[in-house]
Amino acid sequence: MGLCPAYRLTLGRSGAVVYTGIRNVRVTGTVRYNVSPDVAYELGTMMAKGGFFNFSDRYELIPDAQRFETSLVWNGNIKTVVDYGIGVPQELVAMRDKVEKALHVDRLITGQSNTPSVNVKQ
Repeated sequence: MGLCPAYRLTLGRSGAVVYTGIRNVRVTGTVRYNVSPDVAYELGTMMAKGGFFNFSDRYELIPDAQRFETSLVWNGNIKTVVDYGIGVPQELVAMRDKVEKALHVDRLITGQSNTPSVNVKQ
């Protein structure tokens, strides 16, 4: 429902990024690009040390709110958190924001960015 952006974003240990725009985004379809493996490691470390594995698995369902599903596979641990962006820990929101900014996905979602997209292959 609504006009919330729908997309999937994955980041592998090697720095491989796969963005899949589904609807209400500037770029639909699959885009693959790479970031430094150091960036991937730093983001995973930030989430693990920031308490991602201690968050609840689910937060309250809010009808017609944007749904977020955030997962982390790290050192043999797997965790997925599902939330609707309301009543969730600010630390979780900050983690998602840091990941999206580090991967420069704003250029794919809204078309706005201060960073060049020279490494984006469609």
